[in-house]
Amino acid sequence: MFQALATKRPRKTQITRISSVPAPVGGWNARDSYAAMGASDAVILENFFPLPYAVSLQKGFTEWATGMNHPV
Repeated sequence: MFQALATKRPRKTQITRISSVPAPVGGWNARDSYAAMGASDAVILENFFPLPYAVSLQKGFTEWATGMNHPV
């Protein structure tokens, strides 16, 4: 019964679309709307730094609130 139902559906071919997205080297844009932003602007830059040619990941971290006895 299940085999009969499975064979009645037409099979769809999988379509793959490849696109290249430029790095947001323009920096963080919190001023303009999404429609007005350029392709080189970033909406969110969390732990990333824009460079003239790429986007670099933040290297390392510093603990600044340690040794607290009670939850914040």
